[in-house]
Amino acid sequence: MTRSWLHFGTLFFAISAQAGDIQITLDRKKTSPNHTRGGLEQQTSQKWTGTLRVENTSARTSPDLQAKYVVIVKRQELAEKTGSDHLEVVKGEANVTPLKKGESFSADTTEIELRQQTLNAHYRYKSGGQTRASDAIAGVWVKVFSGTNLVAEYANPETVKSKFKWE
Repeated sequence: MTRSWLHFGTLFFAISAQAGDIQITLDRKKTSPNHTRGGLEQQTSQKWTGTLRVENTSARTSPDLQAKYVVIVKRQELAEKTGSDHLEVVKGEANVTPLKKGESFSADTTEIELRQQTLNAHYRYKSGGQTRASDAIAGVWVKVFSGTNLVAEYANPETVKSKFKWE
């Protein structure tokens, strides 16, 4: 079973993958309301986290597991040239105690702040830099290990595996 949706521009992801006896689910959750700052530049920010869920779908109890994830955030800044995005890699992990048949474990990922910035109307940068900038989630990669053995993995989009090195 594989279910996935990821919307670039706003943090909006839910992924699910089943590999063997372990199912991985990652759902987004807004943790703070919009915060707006004014002035010459308008900035709105929201804080988000994901709920990582590891479920044992086998008939036997799982061993101790370790879930590791990487969230790749695309950052933009006002005044920079279009296409000069910066990538930020947010890493995390959770230790999972043995799970009986049908049991699951949940943990929240590291909180991520996404910003949207706009230069007020009638203003432009002499350099030709962008007057709007938005942060977005560029990808998510989750791996579940038993000791040093990989037992489940999911990436959304799949190209995350070829574009980024797992460290």
